[in-house]
Parts: sequence; structure tokens; C-alpha cells
Amino acid sequence: MSTICLKADKHLPDLFDSRQEHHKGLSSVNTKQTPEHLERTGLRGHVTSGLMWMLLSTFVAKGGSFAAQIVLGWLLLKEDFGIYAIALGVTSLVQVLKDGGTRKIIIQKGVRRFDRLCPAVFWMASGFNAMTALVLLVAAVPIAQLYDEPQLVPMLMVLAGATLIGTPDTMYRAWLSVQLRFKDLAKIQTMLGLIRSISMILFAVSGAGVMSFAWPALIMVLSGWILGRWMCGSLPIWGAIRLRIWPILLYSSAWMFVGSAALMMLRQGPYMILGLYHDPALVGVYFFAFQLLLQINQVIALNFQSVLLPSLSTIGHHVQRHANAVVRASGSLMLVGTLIAMGVCVGIGDMIRLLWGEKWVDAIPAVQWMGLFFPFRMLQSIFEPALISRGLYHKWALLVVVQALIVLAATIIATLYFSSAGGFAMVIGTGFVVSMILAGSLGMRMIGVSFLEMAKAVFPVWAIGGVLFAGILLLRQQIDWNTSAPPSELLAQGIISSTTFVLGYIVALRILNPGALEFALSTIPRRFSTKAKRALLLKPREQL
Repeated sequence: MSTICLKADKHLPDLFDSRQEHHKGLSSVNTKQTPEHLERTGLRGHVTSGLMWMLLSTFVAKGGSFAAQIVLGWLLLKEDFGIYAIALGVTSLVQVLKDGGTRKIIIQKGVRRFDRLCPAVFWMASGFNAMTALVLLVAAVPIAQLYDEPQLVPMLMVLAGATLIGTPDTMYRAWLSVQLRFKDLAKIQTMLGLIRSISMILFAVSGAGVMSFAWPALIMVLSGWILGRWMCGSLPIWGAIRLRIWPILLYSSAWMFVGSAALMMLRQGPYMILGLYHDPALVGVYFFAFQLLLQINQVIALNFQSVLLPSLSTIGHHVQRHANAVVRASGSLMLVGTLIAMGVCVGIGDMIRLLWGEKWVDAIPAVQWMGLFFPFRMLQSIFEPALISRGLYHKWALLVVVQALIVLAATIIATLYFSSAGGFAMVIGTGFVVSMILAGSLGMRMIGVSFLEMAKAVFPVWAIGGVLFAGILLLRQQIDWNTSAPPSELLAQGIISSTTFVLGYIVALRILNPGALEFALSTIPRRFSTKAKRALLLKPREQL
């Protein structure tokens, strides 16, 4: 297999860069964001600008998603959330075939090769999506019988339909990514996120029950067609299919399958295992808790990944510069993730009681455990683009398999010895941290980053936050704040807890690790970062 990889890598440049006339609608744009242009203008500016647009987009979209979760938390049953969690796990496992992994491959190859690869990638992705939809349709009834949940059948059928017609949306987003047109990509994601949230609310209000989760997926894909065509114009999908490069694409796709399957099991596998041994209502509580934290992950980490993969791909041939960028990005993401995840979760109990009364109080311990471990989950969004941007598909895939096995083993332990959402979150979260340390340290060595470099970048900022997080939760118990207080008092308790953590964390970093704080501030626009550094009496350092 390694021999095939070397041969494929040797011939990729000749096949992908053969000199033929470029698509007229794209050639005028291709010269704007060449790798040479990025090296002249600097990576940091593109990452910062792109990240700001993606963050702004997701804040709006996730605001709508959180509003939808509030409404669905009122209208739907715990069992509905549990059934959807199982369907999501099953669908995610099958959808490793979706697109054949071609979206990440074409982004990694860059803007110069996009119009040459587009037709081949489009038809390959369409074939894989059709196969994925067929597998879901065939498996719908057996899976529903396995879990004894008839409602899984229509859910899986609708999700299969969304997969079948999803290729154009994938290609439009890939085109915007390789062009580094993050502002336009942010616009599309904002609109699609709002469309999904509004659709979920409307279906729930109309009495669609658990199908309120499924139908919006189909509506999103159709909307993605329209918005993508509006933003990108026509793409050269009708060009030469170039069958001679398919074996090379399929080689990379095969490893993307392996990695994507492991990644899906890493993320959704616990729902499937828990659903086999526990009541859907209990699984629903765990899923509900995770969805609250998932909003944070998508706002920060996934946006970071969307910007980082195309950006790192432009400097993949500069080994040291690439390694330095990965280390600094990891430290910054860990700091921001700790600040926001723990800052939210330290007062989450008051917010849950304020919004849903006593209905979801069982989710509070789970959210708090997740908040402690969640910053490591965000690092997954660094680990993946760091390896893929260097073309190390097979090594990334194998390492994610190791991660998935560790997390699934932790899930089985949680299933056997615990019967609460909080217990599940504690054991599964610990398993994820162990998996991230092991796979992350091995993966970073492959791109020239030592374990010590990465540890110095991420562990101190997480440990400082973790100690403060645990301290505030213990202090809340000593104060014994009233959990049945009026809404105004619950709101005040939550705000005081979160504000205390945020301010205490920033002060602790300023004293114990000012370098990490200074660099994290350097990733935001200069007009804001300069004022923040002055306020914290931080000395400016050399930028990446």
C-alpha cells in the first residue's frame, strides 16, 4: 500500500497540472489567490479575516439553532431526542461514503487544480452519494427493528434523500474554500443555518414530532443548490471526466473513507452503543447535553477548520512554517475553547432551569463534565487539517481509527458501570482526552512538531481553566444557591458564575502564561487586539 502511495504522489503533479485551457468563468479568478500570492501577503491575514467572517456567520446561524433547541426542548419528548440521536449515529456511519471524501481532497489540491479536477470529482462524488442513499434505504427497516423504533424508518429515508442530491452543494462550498472566499462561504452557511432552524421550529409547531429533525436536512440541501449557484455561478462539472486520474483519487478517497468512518464513530458512535443498552429517554438526555456544547464547537472549532485547511494547504511545502502555524493555532484554539466552553458550562445549570424548568435537569452534570473536556474535542479541528494539508491522508485515517477505538471502549465502560448522563459524559470525555493525547502526539511528530512543543502550547492554558472551573463549581455548592429561585435570580446566578470564570481566567493567564494570551489576541483584527493588549499590559511579539 505504501508503494502505491508513493507512485500516486509521484504522478499527481503531472496529471493534475497538465496544461490545458482553463474554464473561462474560473480562470480570471484563479490568479487572485495563488500560493505565491498568499506567501507574499502572509497567512495570518487570510486566516484572521476568514475566521472572523466564519465566526460572525456561525454566531448568527447558531443563535437560530439555539432558539430552535429551546423550542424543541419545550415541544418534543426526551424519547424524540433519543431516537434522533440513534438515527444521527446510524446515518453518520453510513455517510462516510458521502462524496467519497473528495471535497477535502480537492480543497487540499488547491485553486490551480480545481477546474481541472472538478468534473471528475463531481461524478465520483455523485456516484458515492447515490450508493450512500441506497445503503440507508436498504438498512432503514432492519435498523428500526434492531432498536425497536419504527420511527427510524421515515427518518432514515428522508436523510437518504438529502444525501442523494447533495453533490452540487458540496462542490459549491469546496470552490469557495479553495478561493479563500470565506466571506461568501460565511453568507451561505448563515443562510442555510437559519433555514434549518426556522424549518425545525415550524415542523415542531405543526406537530411533526421527531421528523422535525429530518425534513430540514432535505430543505437545507435544496437551498444550498440555489445559494451556491447564486454565489459561484456555473462550475465546470461538464468537462472531461478524466478517468485516468480516478485510481489516484480513489486511493486518496479510500483513506478518507477509513478516516471519515472512524471520525463518525468517534462523534456519533456513543449514541448507537448507549441506545442498545439504555432507554431512549436517557440517551436523549445525553444527546441534549451534547447538543448544547456542540453549538460552541461549531461556532469556534469547525469554523477554524474550514479556514485552516485551505490556508495550511498553501504552505504545506514549507515544513517549518507549517509546523509553527499548527502549534500556534493549537494553543490559540485551546485557550479560546477553554474560555468559552468552561465559561458557559460553569453557569449552565441556572440557564437550563431558566429555559426548561425541571425537564432537563438531568443533563446538567453531563454538560458540566463535557465543558471540562470539550477544549480537547476542539483540537480535533487542528489535528485533521494539519495532516490533510500535507497530503497525509492514510496516516490521519489510521490515527483517527485509534481514537475511535479508545472512545468506543470508554463508551462500553460507561454503559456497563453507569446509568446517568453525567456518568456517561465523565467516562466518554476522559476517553476522548486520552485518544487525543495519543493520536495527536503521534500525528504531530509526522509533520515536524514534537510532543513537548504541543504540550507547552495546550496543556497549561487548559489546566489553568480546569482548576478555576472546578473551584467555582465547588464554591457554588458551598454557597448553596437556590436552584428553584425565580427566573431573575437564576439569570443573575448564571451570569455571575460565567463572568467570574471569564475574568478570573484572563487574569490567571496574564499572570501565569502571558505569552499564550498575547498570541491568542493576535488572531483577532489588529484594531481590537491592540487595545486589548494595552489594557492587559501585554508586550507585542513578532507575529506569524
